[in-house]
Amino acid sequence: MEEQGARSKEQGARSTHASIASRGNEHPAWLHPLAVTGLLGAFTTFSTFALDTQKLFSASPALAILNIAASVIGSLVAIRLGFKMCGQ
Repeated sequence: MEEQGARSKEQGARSTHASIASRGNEHPAWLHPLAVTGLLGAFTTFSTFALDTQKLFSASPALAILNIAASVIGSLVAIRLGFKMCGQ
């Protein structure tokens, strides 16, 4: 089951890369590697977060809820700090 999931993620990553690559020269050349890295990085980060939370939930539902809350709150704080650093 895990092997099939890994294969599916790899295929999804390839199709995302192909989709971005097929857009032509509508954007600056330097943007392509950043966009691909960002999109694929986001997919792997979210799937890792989901797997870790699922494993935590099996061990302790309270820890899983704490993990979710800490991640969401931490993300919102980081976004706010980013805006403050940019002067917005």
